[in-house]
Amino acid sequence: MPRMQHILSAAALLAGAVACGDSGTGPGDSTRFGAVQAVLSDAACRNCHNGNNSVYHGALNLTTDRAADSAAVQNFLNFETPEQSPLIQRPLLGSSLTHPVRPFDATSDEAVQTIVRYATALAEAGASRTLTAARATAAPTVDGVAEAAWNGATALLIPISGGFAGDVTVTMRALYTTDRIYFLLEWDDPTESVVRSPWVKTASGWLKQSVAPLTFDNSRLASWRNPPEAYYYEDKLAIIWNTVGASAVDGFDENGCAVLCHVDRPGDPRPLKYTNSVGETADMWHWKLVRTNAVHRLDDQYVYWNRAVSVNSGGGRAGDPGGGEYSSNGSVLPAFMSANQPAPPFHLVDSATAAQWAAAGVTVAAGDIARPFVDDFAVGDMIANAITTLKPNVDRSNIEAYGVWAAGRWTLEISRALQTSSLGTTPPGGSSVVPVDVQFTAGQEYRFGVAVFENAQIEHSWSPGVFSLRFQQ
Repeated sequence: MPRMQHILSAAALLAGAVACGDSGTGPGDSTRFGAVQAVLSDAACRNCHNGNNSVYHGALNLTTDRAADSAAVQNFLNFETPEQSPLIQRPLLGSSLTHPVRPFDATSDEAVQTIVRYATALAEAGASRTLTAARATAAPTVDGVAEAAWNGATALLIPISGGFAGDVTVTMRALYTTDRIYFLLEWDDPTESVVRSPWVKTASGWLKQSVAPLTFDNSRLASWRNPPEAYYYEDKLAIIWNTVGASAVDGFDENGCAVLCHVDRPGDPRPLKYTNSVGETADMWHWKLVRTNAVHRLDDQYVYWNRAVSVNSGGGRAGDPGGGEYSSNGSVLPAFMSANQPAPPFHLVDSATAAQWAAAGVTVAAGDIARPFVDDFAVGDMIANAITTLKPNVDRSNIEAYGVWAAGRWTLEISRALQTSSLGTTPPGGSSVVPVDVQFTAGQEYRFGVAVFENAQIEHSWSPGVFSLRFQQ
């Protein structure tokens, strides 16, 4: 019987082992999956991976439904190289705090071969973790509309679990030209979340609305399952890419972006992102509806090895060079408003920033441009709290992006140069320049993960598997 090794780590709990069940109506491959269920049951997965154990979140929960368990298991299979499936083995990540290191003792085990055969069968049926960027005959316009140019790109279905979004599938496509790469991402979302911590006029004066009630503890993964009714944030999406060469993050190619997420780790004041070794960096593309969509960009960030919030307030998450992407609208009273206020909309664009974007060819709606606050509002009116300050022609704004929500579904288009001019940066607390942008070259393969933030500050829903980008030749 395989022996489960348990060396606990909050970081890898986000990627952990899958749940197993042995009842319920199965999918079309129920015979093969029944054998996988038997393996996982013998390994006593149910002892930990169950709905009563709040650490194992989202897709990691044990169920008694065979179809649900089959979907969960598929998140941890490598369809291109089945014997390297995360369900079978996860390499040590250079830390004594990782779980699981290797759920099964040896790749020669019959139990392992059962899982390999199952993954192989799914792969033969068309399952994939590879996104193929098709050569574009015509580049799409980045406007949040999926035009005909996307018809030649094959869709990759990315299952997302956990967090406020729960279970959702992101459909992702990619195109490339001689100098740029384009991505189209679509996912269901019943609401367009834009009310990000606004100012509210009350009978006794102006109040800045808290993101969440003081009683809500988002440092606990269990809290991510049930968002409070009063939660005021925005919709977001993130893609994290492993860099290549000396800066590549150890374990990312096998485990995905979960190796960067650290929850409940002793010494950390809250859930943080950081890499596990000095010199490792990952490229984080962070689209934010309220703070960056108005200037048709996403926030180009990176993840590095810093844990200390005294060194960098975001721990190991930082923005590429070029200044901040937004500022808050006053502290005691709103400092700015716009012609479109009271809200909605729940965003403002700094006037100097808007002028710079106009010079760069991006027109900001005149009604969104910030101007000095004049209090002629009624009780109950709201004023936007987020002021976009992201400037053009800097590393942090070199990724074009625009999202549109319609009829319960997001359509987000992204475009970036295959090769950026970024020289990297010396991160806070660092002593040398490190790369912070992934550089795309046709013929190479790149690993990435995807997360959806459904009206969430940090309580994201993530892709348990790791995905690959390849280029059609």
